[in-house]
Amino acid sequence: MDSVATDTVKHRKARAAREGFDARAMSPAKALRVGLGKAADGTLGLALSVSTVEQSRLSQKDLPEVLAGTGLTCLVEDDRGRRGAVRLDFPALSAVIEIQTIGRVAEREVVERPLTRTDAALCAPLLDAVFEAFETGAEDLPDGQSWQGYRFGAMAEDAHSLSLALEADHYHLFRVGVMLGEAKRAGVYELLLPVMDAPQVSKEKPGRPRDEPRALSPVVMGAPVTLQAILARHSIPLEKALSLKAGDQLIVPGSGAMALRLEAPGGHLVSDGRLGQVNGMRAIRLRKQPSHQTAEADQKSQAAAKPAPATRARARPAAPQSDPVPTPREAQKTVGSAD
Repeated sequence: MDSVATDTVKHRKARAAREGFDARAMSPAKALRVGLGKAADGTLGLALSVSTVEQSRLSQKDLPEVLAGTGLTCLVEDDRGRRGAVRLDFPALSAVIEIQTIGRVAEREVVERPLTRTDAALCAPLLDAVFEAFETGAEDLPDGQSWQGYRFGAMAEDAHSLSLALEADHYHLFRVGVMLGEAKRAGVYELLLPVMDAPQVSKEKPGRPRDEPRALSPVVMGAPVTLQAILARHSIPLEKALSLKAGDQLIVPGSGAMALRLEAPGGHLVSDGRLGQVNGMRAIRLRKQPSHQTAEADQKSQAAAKPAPATRARARPAAPQSDPVPTPREAQKTVGSAD
């Protein structure tokens, strides 16, 4: 009992000393390390110490390998629509659940099991507290805006649905090794956040007045726009269309059943993408720019839909009317009458 109390006191002193050093030399990794300990202690009363912190940068193509691990994976999102992910492996997840159900972290082997939304709900307060402490510690850093505003979103059903929701080109990956509870259970906490683009520097000369935004701009940008997701278009005769009934099948042309077009009113192509699912609901993953083939097809479809200009026959000017030439007899009568 005395040894346990001594370890706890030493642990608290070491953590206090480490926090003092972190305050003098802060970095994103250190801010996350301090934030994890404060959030676990303040939210759940869970003793959490960080053993290792690894920070790396990933591209979009690296995500499938990273997201293939086991444990509870949750989608996180900020108020600007940027999305990231958080994962707790099974030892870390079980410690969070045990401290809330039985009041302590049990000294037993952790067995993997199917995860439920209840697990995510029990972890949500801790995740939100971690982000609050993390952004507080990192707010004075040069890239402090990259870590601001994230909160728990939803539990990810699988790696595929999560990859559809993560659209940034590059991500920061924090892999944190932790020791949980008096049992010193070893767990892993992973945080995946998008890399925030650096603000563009204005190339205008100093003193040059900038154009004030027009009053019409916010009105136009706030106007609702209706977009349609088009899987395919198929032209058939009217007679066949009227005879369609339940059970009839139509051959859908196109490059694939998952490819689609997002169009604005008038058939204008906004983007192309693929059909998928997120949390059991249908979703569309858009591309930044329409593909070359889709853009050409859009031009052809608009050209085909545009009616040919009507040609009107140009009216010929009427021939000038001339007086009839008098005959010689009529001319003599006219001259005689004039005399």
